[in-house]
Amino acid sequence: MTGASVAHEWRSPSALQNDEQAAWTAAARWVIRLPARRSACPPTTVARRPPARPDGPARQSESARAESIATLVNQGCRLQPVAMRPFAPPQPIRTTPPFVLRPIQAEDSELAYTITREALRAYVEQTWGPWIEAEQRERHAQAFRPGTQDFIVVRDEVLGLRHIEWRQTHLYLARLYLRPAAQGRGLGSAVLRDLQQQARAVGRSIELQVLKVNTGAQRFYARHGFEQVGERERHWLLRGG
Repeated sequence: MTGASVAHEWRSPSALQNDEQAAWTAAARWVIRLPARRSACPPTTVARRPPARPDGPARQSESARAESIATLVNQGCRLQPVAMRPFAPPQPIRTTPPFVLRPIQAEDSELAYTITREALRAYVEQTWGPWIEAEQRERHAQAFRPGTQDFIVVRDEVLGLRHIEWRQTHLYLARLYLRPAAQGRGLGSAVLRDLQQQARAVGRSIELQVLKVNTGAQRFYARHGFEQVGERERHWLLRGG
C-alpha cells in the first residue's frame, strides 16, 4: 500500500464527524418504507430527524439515528423523499375578558363625553372639519340620555359605552364606542354578540348607521353579518341580527 493510498484512507476524528454529518444531511430528506415482501424492515420508519424543540433535548443522537438508517438500508429498505415541515411553536389562545354593563348616571356625562371624543374625533374631523370643543360638548349634551346608555366595564375599568333604543320593529344601536386601548382585543365583538342574542330572543333585527369615512367600523359590522340597507349624505345604514 502506497503512502498516497494510506493518506487517502485514513480520516481524522473531526473529518469523520463531518462525514457523519454529511451523511445525515443527505438522509434527512428521506422516509424509509418497507417493501411488501420484506419483514425485516419496519412498516414505516421516518429517517429524517424532526426539528428540535427550543425547550427540549433531542430524542436520539445523530450518530445513533445514522446507524439505524444504515442498518435499514443494508436490509434492502427502499427510500422515498418527503417534504420537510419546520417546527411551528404553538400559538397563544386569545381570550376576551368578561365585561359588565354599568348604567350611565347623570353625573357620568363628562366621562361619556371623553370616551365619545376619543372614539370619534378623527372621523368627525375627516367629515366635518376641525373638532370644535364647544360645539361638540353642546351636541353631546343634547344626545346624552343616561337611561339608554351603559358603560362597558372590564375589571372595574370603564373601557367604552353603548347606547341602544328599543323601537317598535327593531333595536337601534346608536353608539358602540371603545377607548383606543381597548380596541382590537375582541371586546367590541363580545358586546355586539351579546346584543344580537338579546335581539334574536324577541325576534327583532338591529339597525345602526356608520360614517362613510369609518371603514374600520364598516368591516367590523360586516364580519358580524350586517348589510348595507340605505344611505345618507355622510352615513351608511346597516341592518343585522
